[in-house]
Amino acid sequence: MRSTRARRIEIAARRYLAKALGKTPVHILHIGKTGGTPIDPVEAHRTPDDMDTRLTPAARANILNWYADDYALVMAIDALRQKRGRA
Repeated sequence: MRSTRARRIEIAARRYLAKALGKTPVHILHIGKTGGTPIDPVEAHRTPDDMDTRLTPAARANILNWYADDYALVMAIDALRQKRGRA
């Protein structure tokens, strides 16, 4: 699970690379010609509605630890943007 901000950075980076390489997001994301997502819940990797998706405090700590470098990078970028007045 990534933060919304980290996901936005990833999407922006993919768009930048796609433009720089002359490819569309469809090519970068390996989406089929139909451009759609699978309808089948298993193929689409959807979580069942009745499944509890809450994280325990230990699970949350593990995720924060796993992505610690990513969070540090995002915070450094935010600090730089604020310093330059682009928040």
